[in-house]
Amino acid sequence: MGAMVPLLATLLLSSAWAHSDGLLLGIDLILLESEGIAVESNFGLLWAPNGADYTWLCHEAITSEDAVITPRYAYSEEGVLLGLVPAVSQARDAGVALYRTTDGCEWSQVSDLEGHEITDVVFDPSDPQHALVITVDQSRHETINGIFRSSDGGLTFSSVLEREEQLFRSVEITEEGQSWATSVRHDTNEGWLYTSPDGQAWTEHEVPVPETEGVQFDVTLLTASATDAMTAWVVVGPFGDDVLLRTTDGGQTFEEIFAVAGDILDGAVDQDGGLWLAVSGRELYYAADGERFVLMDEAEPGMGVQWGQSAVWMAVDASRTGHIAQRSADRGSSIDPVIHLSGLSLHDCPAETDAALYCDPLWEELESRLPPVGVDTGEPSVEDTGVSSVPDQGVKLRTCGCGGKGSAALVLPLALLGVRRRR
Repeated sequence: MGAMVPLLATLLLSSAWAHSDGLLLGIDLILLESEGIAVESNFGLLWAPNGADYTWLCHEAITSEDAVITPRYAYSEEGVLLGLVPAVSQARDAGVALYRTTDGCEWSQVSDLEGHEITDVVFDPSDPQHALVITVDQSRHETINGIFRSSDGGLTFSSVLEREEQLFRSVEITEEGQSWATSVRHDTNEGWLYTSPDGQAWTEHEVPVPETEGVQFDVTLLTASATDAMTAWVVVGPFGDDVLLRTTDGGQTFEEIFAVAGDILDGAVDQDGGLWLAVSGRELYYAADGERFVLMDEAEPGMGVQWGQSAVWMAVDASRTGHIAQRSADRGSSIDPVIHLSGLSLHDCPAETDAALYCDPLWEELESRLPPVGVDTGEPSVEDTGVSSVPDQGVKLRTCGCGGKGSAALVLPLALLGVRRRR
C-alpha cells in the first residue's frame, strides 16, 4: 500500500484525530484575493484573506459532532465559501452535504443538492457566479450521477450532465474558464474525462486504464493547464500504484509521463511549466520540464500543492516545525516554511451563529495543543537545511501502452482525509 500506510494507520487508530483534538496536518491550500492563503487541515480551515492573521474555522460548523470525515472548501473572489462534507451521513444536517457562507460564521444549506453524495466542488476563478459540483451517489435508489452547475454564486444548482452508474471523481475550472471532470464505472471497468468550455455543454473522452484482472482503478483529474485549454493531467491506478497520464489534445489521446509505487495525491504546474507532485503524503517530486521527475528529498513532505501568487505552496504536517505550509518561488532551489500555528486565533463570530455555537467551545482544546513560537523537535527541517538546486536530469518514464479497460475504487482512508483528487 505504499509509503502512506504508516500515516494512515496512525490516523485511523486514533479515536478522535479528525478535527479539533486531532493531528495538526495540512491537507491543501486555497488561494484567496490579493495575497491571502487559506489552509485546509484535518482540524479545521485556517483563514487569512490578508495573508497574515490566520483564524480558525472548525469543521463542526458543517459536520456532525462525531464526524471523522474532513470537509473540503471552495472560495470565490466575491468572498463566498462553499463547504462540502464528502460523506453526507456525517454532515451537520441530515442529507445535506453542501453549505454556503459569506463570513465564515453563519453556514446555510444548499438545498438543491439535498440527499446527494458530493465528491468535489469548485468555483470558476474568472467568474465568481459560476460553480460546479459532482456526485458519487451509491446508496440512492437511482443510479444516475453527474455534474451540477450554479450561476448565482453557489446559492442554487441544477444538473447539466447525467450518466448512468458512473461515479464522478473530480472537477476543475481553470483561470481561462475551461472545465474538466472525471468519472468511473465499476461494473464495466471504464473511466472517462469530460471537457467543457463553459461548464454547461460537455464532451466525453474515454481514459485508457491498464487491463489488470481483479484490480479496481481510480481515474482522477490531477490538474489542468491554466494557459492551454487542451492540456490536463489524469491519475490512473489502484491504491498504492499510480500512473500519471497527460493529454495535450483535450482528451483525444493520453501519454504516460510518470509512475510511482504510491498515491499521487495532488499536483500543480508552475509559471515555467514545471510540474509538482505530492505523493502518499511522504514524497514531493518536481519536473522542471514537466516530464523528468526529481525527488525533492530535503523538502517537508505533504499532501497538497498549489501554484499561485508567483510561488508553489505546499500543505505539510506541522508536528515537526510548527509550520503548516511551505513555499518556493524559485523552481525548488529553496523551500521556505510558512504559516506557523503559534499565530492562529479563533475566528470571531457573533453569538448564536453556527461558528460561535460549534467552534467556540472547541477552541480551548485546540489552542492548548498549538506549538509555541520557535518549536523544533531537533530533527532536520526545511528551515534548517533548505533544498539544493534541482538537477538538470531526472527520470522520464515510458510512454503509456495502456490498451485495456480497468475499474476504479474509492479509497476510504484518503476520503477521510478529505483528499479531493486522490487528493
